[in-house]
Amino acid sequence: MGSRARTAALIAVCLAAGAAGGVFWAGGRAPAEDPAARWPDDASVPLDVTRPTLVLFVHPGSPAARAALDEVARLEKRMGGRVAVSVRVYRAAGPIAGWEKLPVWKKAGAVSSDVAADPEGGIARSFGVASAETAVVYAPSGRLLFRGDLIARAGRARSALTKLTHLLEAWSRIESRPVVGVSKV
Repeated sequence: MGSRARTAALIAVCLAAGAAGGVFWAGGRAPAEDPAARWPDDASVPLDVTRPTLVLFVHPGSPAARAALDEVARLEKRMGGRVAVSVRVYRAAGPIAGWEKLPVWKKAGAVSSDVAADPEGGIARSFGVASAETAVVYAPSGRLLFRGDLIARAGRARSALTKLTHLLEAWSRIESRPVVGVSKV
């Protein structure tokens, strides 16, 4: 293959890659533009402005909901009130007999005083959550600190919970330090 042919082939590959990338970005948002990277403006969940806020999304029919609530209870105990916790329970459309009496409600009420329904997952979607038993944690400023699964699945969730615990403990240490600086007088 001659020099011109190689150059033409390289240009064709670059154009094809650019076109494919353009199609990809046109169809979705760039990761840096994740709308859930900031606290949603229309959130029906209260953001605590004095400590991080954890919102756990659970599905009432999922056996993993209990495990996720147990993990949040352990995290809350370890953090000693340094994190605000809210729980949202997925609510499908239409009447479901006895839905509000499912065991997940009692368990969620033991973990948080802020427990409410998430009609058809609308609240979860506003936080960028696509699956049940997912937690999001935001700083008091409204910046996303963590989004992920807290329950043990093949050993990976334990590390996620450990990382979240370390993150929250580090945040608490930083926030409790006095501010030292120089100011203009």
